[in-house]
Amino acid sequence: MTRFHPSVAALALAFLVASPQAAVADVNGTFLNIMPPGNNGYMNAGEGITYLDNGTLPVNFDDQTPLYANLTYAAPGIDDAELSAYFKPAFIGDSGNPIDAPAPVVAGLRITRDDFGVPNIDAGNRADAMWGIGWASAADRLFSMDVARHAGRGRISELVGYDPALIAQDREVYEFAGYDEADLLQQYNDIVASNGGLGKRTDKDIESFINGINAFIVRVNNGAISPPIEYVGLDALPIPSFTKTDVVSVAVFLEFLFGAGGGNEHNNAALIDTLQASLGASNGLALWRDLRSTEEPDAPVTSSLSFPYLVQSEHPVNPAAVARPDTGTVVGHPAVEVLGPLPAGGMSMASTAAFVRPAGNPAMSNFLAVNAANAVGGHPILVGGPQTSYLVPELLYEFSVDGGGLKIRGVAPVGSPYVVLGRGRSYAFTATAGGSDNTDVRVELLCELDASPPTTGSMNYMFNNVCTPMFERTDTWCAGGGSADPGFCDSNPDNVRAVVQRTVHGNVIARATVGGAPVALVRQRASFFKEGENALAFQKINKNTATPKRFLKSIRKAPGSFNWLYVNEEDLFYFHSGLFPIRAEGVDYDLPSWGTGQWEWQGFVSTADQPQELNPAKGYATSWNNKPAHDWRAADNNYSYGMTYRVDMLDKGLDEALLGGPLTAGDMVEVMANAGYTDLRGQEILPLALDMIGAEPGLETVLTTLGDWVAAGTQRRDRDHDGDYDNASAVAIMDAWWEHMIDDTVGPQLSPFYGDIPLGFDNEPSDIGSAYQSGYYGILKKALLMALGQPVTDPYDILKCADGTEAGCRAALVGSLNDAVADLTAEFSSADPADWTVDPTAEQIEFRPFGLAEVAPMPWVNRPTFQQVVQVTARR
Repeated sequence: MTRFHPSVAALALAFLVASPQAAVADVNGTFLNIMPPGNNGYMNAGEGITYLDNGTLPVNFDDQTPLYANLTYAAPGIDDAELSAYFKPAFIGDSGNPIDAPAPVVAGLRITRDDFGVPNIDAGNRADAMWGIGWASAADRLFSMDVARHAGRGRISELVGYDPALIAQDREVYEFAGYDEADLLQQYNDIVASNGGLGKRTDKDIESFINGINAFIVRVNNGAISPPIEYVGLDALPIPSFTKTDVVSVAVFLEFLFGAGGGNEHNNAALIDTLQASLGASNGLALWRDLRSTEEPDAPVTSSLSFPYLVQSEHPVNPAAVARPDTGTVVGHPAVEVLGPLPAGGMSMASTAAFVRPAGNPAMSNFLAVNAANAVGGHPILVGGPQTSYLVPELLYEFSVDGGGLKIRGVAPVGSPYVVLGRGRSYAFTATAGGSDNTDVRVELLCELDASPPTTGSMNYMFNNVCTPMFERTDTWCAGGGSADPGFCDSNPDNVRAVVQRTVHGNVIARATVGGAPVALVRQRASFFKEGENALAFQKINKNTATPKRFLKSIRKAPGSFNWLYVNEEDLFYFHSGLFPIRAEGVDYDLPSWGTGQWEWQGFVSTADQPQELNPAKGYATSWNNKPAHDWRAADNNYSYGMTYRVDMLDKGLDEALLGGPLTAGDMVEVMANAGYTDLRGQEILPLALDMIGAEPGLETVLTTLGDWVAAGTQRRDRDHDGDYDNASAVAIMDAWWEHMIDDTVGPQLSPFYGDIPLGFDNEPSDIGSAYQSGYYGILKKALLMALGQPVTDPYDILKCADGTEAGCRAALVGSLNDAVADLTAEFSSADPADWTVDPTAEQIEFRPFGLAEVAPMPWVNRPTFQQVVQVTARR
C-alpha cells in the first residue's frame, strides 16, 4: 500500500516545476485540474501479484494525491505561479508518450499519454476518435466500467458477490429504475428515433465507442493483453462484450447517484401524523412547516433572481387530490431479496459498496466563479468540480480528444463516451447535483377493495376509471463473485431475486391503505426511461460550444437536476437543468397524490423558467448543492434549505476577497481551499452564540479560545503540518458543544421527534470528505437570531430557542457549554482547554477501493474530487 508523506508532496512539486508540460502555456488561457488518486485504474494480473507481494502500484495510480493533499499546507496568499504545486496542466493535444498497450490497428489514430497518464486521442475522423476513446477507456478503467454497467442494472452483486451493502444498493436501483435489457434497448432506440440527425450521430458515436472497448476486450480474452487482476480474483473471465445498452445503464446509475430529487411525500405524511398525534393538529402542522424550510426567503442561492416553482400559495390544495396513507400501514416492497445460500468466503470485493448513493439529498460538489469585471485580466475565472466520492480508481475518467472535429478535455463517467465536465478550446463547464423536485409519490388505488393484506393486494389498479393490469417481472441472478467455491453459482444460479412491479407512473415502492382501501405507492420520476438523453446534450457540448447560448441549447436536453456553470473568455453563465413537472391544480406538493388519472402532470417547466443567469449582477456565482434561486421550492425530501448552508463558506470568502479588488486564479483557489477546511457551525452559528453569551464567569478561557477561532476563520486545518489542527482546542470544544447546544436550545421541542425528523444533527467531517451538507445548522441560526431579536424574513411559527426569550436562550447556551466543558474535562483529565484536542487522523479521507488496490489516506477537506481551475483569455 502506498503511503502519503510530506516528502512525496515535495517530490511532486519538484517534478511539476521541472516538467516541460507545466512550463508550456496554453494559448487560450489557464487550464488546470486535479483528480486524486490518479487516472490509471487498470492493474493487470502481473502488476496485481507484484502489488500483493510488495505494495507497489502501477504508474499513475496515485500520483495526483500528493498535489491535491499539498493544498492543506499552503501558506496564505496563493499566487498563480504556485498553482502547479496543487494542480496539473490540462492541455489538449499530442503529449508525445505512446499509449502503454498494444497499439490499436486503426489507420490515422494515435493515442498518447501525458505524464499523469491522461490519454489524448488524435484521429482523422470522428468515428476513429470515438473508437479511440473506447480503447483508452478500457485500457485504464475496464473493471470499473464493468462495475458501473452492472450497478445501473441493480445487479452489482452479480459481478462482485454478496455483501449486505451491495444488495441494499441493488434494491434501491431496482426501485429507482428496475430496467431489464428490453427496457434499456427500448430507451436507446427511442432516443435515436425521436431526435433526428442528432440521434443518429449519437448512435454512431456510441457504436464506435463500444467497438473500441470491445476491440480491447478481444485482446484481453485471447491473451494478448493481461486482464485486470479483479477478473482473475472473481473468476469472471472471459469478459463479456460491451453493448449500447451498457452506455444507457451507466447513465441510469449516474442519474440514481446525483440527478433526482423528491419522492418522499409518504414520509412527510408519516412525520406530520407523528407531530399532530403528539402536539395536536394545528401545532403539529405548524412545527412541521417550521422544520421543512420549503421556501426560506433568506436561504443562500446561486442566482439572486426569482424563478417561482411549486408556489403552493398560488395553487390551493384540493383535499380530493391528496392520498395520505393510513397511519402505520406503509409496508415496503421487497424489490431485491436474497433467497438461497450465501457464498463461502473468497476474494473480498465488498468495498465496492463505496458506489452506494449517499443518503438524502444528492450532495458533494461545488463551484465558484467571478465575472470578467472581478477578475484580474478581465476574463472570468472558474474553480469547480464534482465530488463523486474518493474511490480507487475514481468513478470519473479523464481524457482529451484532438481530431475528428473534436477538441476537448475533461472527465466522463466510466463507460461513457463524452466529456461531461471539462474544457474545450476556449470554454469550460462544470456542475453540481441539483436535487430539485422531479419525483412524486403516486398512490395507485387497487381494484379489489377487499380485505386483502396491503403487502399482497390486487395486481390491478384504477387508472382513468379502467381497472388496469400492473406490469410485473421477476429477475434472478447469483451473488457469488469471488466465492471460495468456483462452482457456487453453477449450483446456486438464483440466490437473488428481484421483482419489478410497475404502473403507468413508475415502480411500486410500497403498499399501504388509504381510508382502509388497499393501495400501492409508486415513484413517478421525470427522467424515468429518459436517462440516456444525457448523451444528446454532451454530444453537442463536446463540439465547439463557444457561447453561453450554444451551451444552453445543448445542456437543456439533460433530464436530471444539475447546476451547470459555463465560462468562456467573456461570459459566465449559470443554468439549472432538468425536467421539472408542472403539477395539476389542487395537488399538495409535499404529500402523496392519487394516481387515478385526475391529477396527472401538465407538462414540464420551460427552459426560460428554469433558474439561470448570465454574468450575475453580484459579480460571481457559487454552488454547493444549495438552493438554485429565490422562490424555487425545495424538493419534498429536502429539509436543509434553511437560513444557512455550506455555500455560505464560499460566499463569505468571495465577498471578503473582492473587497481588495479583482481576483487572480490563485486568489480563487485560496477562497475555495479556505472554505474547504472551514467548520460551518463555527462560521455561522458560533458567532451568534458567543454574542448572546457575552461574558460568563468560569468560562472566560473557553470563550476566548472560541473567539480566537472565529477570528482565525474557524478552520479544521493542520496548515503548519505538525499533526494537530491549528486551533485544536476550539475544534474540540465546538465538537463537544454542538449536540448539547441542540439539546438545550431546540431540544425541548424537538427531542421527542429526533428519530423522525429527516435531518441528522451534524454532517460532520469524516473519511468520505464531504461535510456540512445537511444538519440542524439553519434551525439553530434562525432560532438564535429570533431570540436575539434580530429580524428574519420568515420567522418560525412555534419553533424557538428554549423559551424564546434572549435570557432563556442564553441560559440554555451557557448550560450546554458547561456540559461540554465537563465532558472534555473528564475525557482529557484536565480543565485546561489547552489540553483538549481532536485527532485529525480520525477524519482523514480514506480512498475506498472497489478492486484490489489501496492507497494511503490524506488530510480531510471538503472539496470536489475532480476540480478545474480555468481562465479563458482568448478564443482561437
